[in-house]
Amino acid sequence: MIGWLIVDLILIVILIALMVVISMLFAKKEKTQNKVLHEKEERIKELEEKLKKGNI
Repeated sequence: MIGWLIVDLILIVILIALMVVISMLFAKKEKTQNKVLHEKEERIKELEEKLKKGNI
């Protein structure tokens, strides 16, 4: 009976660790996507400014 309790506790710890790892991966993915989006917005602003100046 104590053996099953230990096994259950180990499984719970493993599940919590997996949840943390997965949430960190999603957070990193979202951060990367936001960075790419920000870079694209900056590039669009630069191109709009050049277009207004007539450099394109």
